[in-house]
Amino acid sequence: GVVNIISREESEPWRVNVNARYGAHNEQRYGGAISFKTGRISSATTLQYTSIDSYDMKNDGDYNRFYGGYNWNVKERLTVNVTDRIKLIGRAGYYFRQRNAQAASRDRYRDFSGGLRGLYTFSDADNLEVSYNFDQYDKSDYITITSKDVRKYSNVQHGARALYNHTFAGRHILTLGGDMMRDYLQTYQFTDNGNKRQITADGFAQFDMNFVRNFNIIAGMRYDYFSEAKMSHASSRLSMMYKLPRVALRGSYSGGFRAPTLKEMYMDFDMAGIFMIYGNPDLKPETSHNFQLSAEYTRRLLNFSIGTFCNLVSDRITTGWSQALKGQVYTNIDKVTISGVDANMSWRTACGFGTRLSYMFTYEQVKKGQPYTSSTRPHTATLRLDYTKRWKNYELMAALNGRFLSKVKVDEYTSVSSYEETQRVTYPSYMIWKLNMCHSFRKGIDLTMAVDNLLNYVPKYYYNNSPTTNGTTFSVGMSVDIDEFFKK
Repeated sequence: GVVNIISREESEPWRVNVNARYGAHNEQRYGGAISFKTGRISSATTLQYTSIDSYDMKNDGDYNRFYGGYNWNVKERLTVNVTDRIKLIGRAGYYFRQRNAQAASRDRYRDFSGGLRGLYTFSDADNLEVSYNFDQYDKSDYITITSKDVRKYSNVQHGARALYNHTFAGRHILTLGGDMMRDYLQTYQFTDNGNKRQITADGFAQFDMNFVRNFNIIAGMRYDYFSEAKMSHASSRLSMMYKLPRVALRGSYSGGFRAPTLKEMYMDFDMAGIFMIYGNPDLKPETSHNFQLSAEYTRRLLNFSIGTFCNLVSDRITTGWSQALKGQVYTNIDKVTISGVDANMSWRTACGFGTRLSYMFTYEQVKKGQPYTSSTRPHTATLRLDYTKRWKNYELMAALNGRFLSKVKVDEYTSVSSYEETQRVTYPSYMIWKLNMCHSFRKGIDLTMAVDNLLNYVPKYYYNNSPTTNGTTFSVGMSVDIDEFFKK
């Protein structure tokens, strides 16, 4: 899936926000945002600092301690409307995180990102977007005695994209585009801290058709190429939607493709002296065929949808035990089928009450004898109840959120010295509830209070997929829009 986050362009002459939060385990968060718009130029800058202490789990488990630390995050977005038809958008960001996992050293993570995007509108029917993006993600060990910061991992990516849209007769949209990226990876997980690089490229075309009223068809094709794996693949997509007065019917097919990563092909890593993990340059790419059907009903303040899906995956990449090498080796497994049903319901009243309920059943089927076992929880559900009420200079927003995950049975290796025999393990079900309240006052002052893990759930044994909770926690925060104090 793809999540596309589009930042809101600034419309006010200026905005300034400061915010803070304090919670359990001495968790502290401080942030601020400054934005302005003058003439054809607008800017938005955000800064955030977060820290939390380490703490021990209440019971035994696969892990017994949560390691705290701190992080910084700063972002800048600058927009220049050169003319009525040309727009330039520049962005830059820096992220730093330190994890206090050991007394003698600290785990450090950094990310540098930036990019420039240009949009040119030829006419009401044609526009072109060209962009360049840069991202560098590093890991290092900070040695506390010597104050040395030793980098052990670096992934550097340079990417370029072009995207063209043309609208026919005001209702049919043709999209053409392509990407190219240079990917460089140096890691301690390669032999002698080595490095690898590759070029990836893709081209795609999509046609959004609306020939008949209430009936929409989207058809697309995509071609991918990966230089290091010497792989290329063409995939297609087709989706249709038919709208009735209160019902929308949807159906889609999409082909999937994933080439093996540089890690999966070239890893040569000693897992803490327990076993080795080896890459496999002869891996095949993962391919899939995904089918979906759904129906949605909407009437006034009520919305209900139900859908079913089936994903047929071939040559999924995973790790399997090699008796000859006495270690884990990346390998392909034959076929995996992931199918299920999901349902969603939301309802809101005119007096401020609202609710949303979601449920999903997932079944993952793997052929016997494959070096892979499913750990997907078959049943998941979420529930949200909220209430909003506005008075003259005050607004109350309260929300109760709950999430349920069912138990699941998985096959795990019996011990670290024998990776050929497995045993059946049951991960128990659990449910987490959270209550949020926000008090909004005049002049842009928001006071938030939250109670997390409302029912005080604590795992009897902390598995790797268990929540890192020790019980009910509380937090309080405040956000102030300073610019609101200067408005009449």
